[in-house]
Amino acid sequence: ELVAEVEDLSQVEVEAQVLENYLDYVKPGEPARVELAALPNQLFVGTVTTIVPKADERSRNFPVKIRLQNKFDAQGVPVIKSGMFARVWLPVEKRESVLLAPNDAIVMGGPQPMVFVADRTSPGSADAVVRPVPVQLGSAFDSGLEVIADGLTAGQELVIEGNERLRPGQAVRIVAASRGEAVVKPAAPAQSQ
Repeated sequence: ELVAEVEDLSQVEVEAQVLENYLDYVKPGEPARVELAALPNQLFVGTVTTIVPKADERSRNFPVKIRLQNKFDAQGVPVIKSGMFARVWLPVEKRESVLLAPNDAIVMGGPQPMVFVADRTSPGSADAVVRPVPVQLGSAFDSGLEVIADGLTAGQELVIEGNERLRPGQAVRIVAASRGEAVVKPAAPAQSQ
């Protein structure tokens, strides 16, 4: 007799339906961005684990399974719960180029996702001023998330650490990170004598 059923929600599996003419673009091991209707201010990127080789007979869609790490609230309760509605973004078209931003550069929680661009005060200076740029998120790639935004171009420096606490126009100092990417940190306040 079954007394209780226990689920391990440290990792969850999302199933998306992919049209057959897009199936060639989806490969196991590739990243996929997942939006959860119940958690609109959180960013989730999972990995395609399985492409079921049998289509639904009516829709002609193929089930694609994506695994992602769950997040936990302060009480240790998983934020993704079984049965939540999800929307999955997969790279299902060939494009010559897309603008990518590191996952850590994306700031969620406002009316729209955004990144903070660090504009250097002079060429070669480590001092910069930040400005927010609202973005639309596209597909996930190994090297980051596709971002679409006016005023955002390749090569701009984006804040990847501490960006949740920044304000527009705030002064920051750019430092090298151990993994070879630029990390932007708030500038130390001036000391009064």
